[in-house]
Amino acid sequence: MKLVGLYQKQYTQTISSWKIQKIIEEENLYHDQVQASKLRRRQVQARIHQRQRITKLVKEDKINYLWHVDTVILALSSGGYGYLLTAIDELSKLAFARLYTTHSSRNARDFLERLVYLTDNKVVNLHHDNGSEFKKEFEVACRALAIPQWYSRPHTPRDNAVLERFNKTIQEEFVQITDIDPLFVNDFNEKLTGWLIEYNSIRPHQTLDYKSPLEYLDSYYSEVSPRYSSLTTS
Repeated sequence: MKLVGLYQKQYTQTISSWKIQKIIEEENLYHDQVQASKLRRRQVQARIHQRQRITKLVKEDKINYLWHVDTVILALSSGGYGYLLTAIDELSKLAFARLYTTHSSRNARDFLERLVYLTDNKVVNLHHDNGSEFKKEFEVACRALAIPQWYSRPHTPRDNAVLERFNKTIQEEFVQITDIDPLFVNDFNEKLTGWLIEYNSIRPHQTLDYKSPLEYLDSYYSEVSPRYSSLTTS
């Protein structure tokens, strides 16, 4: 607030204390930088502890009740990296994935909006790790869509075991054997779409009593609503 007054006297203009604070943070304009660094670390840790941990979520056996999302980093032939965003429904094992060129919250938001569209806006809860791509624009999108975010515990892959298994499958059964280099994003995503269709509609899953995810969905909705079965067969 002292700087606000000094700025106004010198430049005869008004500037907010918030803007001054942001400039100090971004340019690291602290007198005691060691102490400031310790304070920032404590603030980050406090924010982490405030997050909803996935271990606190009471899971329900409902389709779309819990979707897991993650990022798989792929090495490119050019020496750079591609970022494969993946998602899977906890109950049905229905899966979705898409490759992006950057590791940004904007691309994560785009992925989320596509997932919500594909599920007909039925995603209830979203679970992911503490990656930076799931902050900023991604958080804004979650709030706009009224989807709670649930976080894995740091360094605990078993918190996302269902998606970890899918990530292994998509790498072994698609990424490592496809003839499309991830460098060519559009071509890669086009071929990936075909693989996902086969994965969701044909590939049997042991945990689904050897049904495909779409077969499981069909039987699930038939049990929930007998009318659904008559509609799908008409």
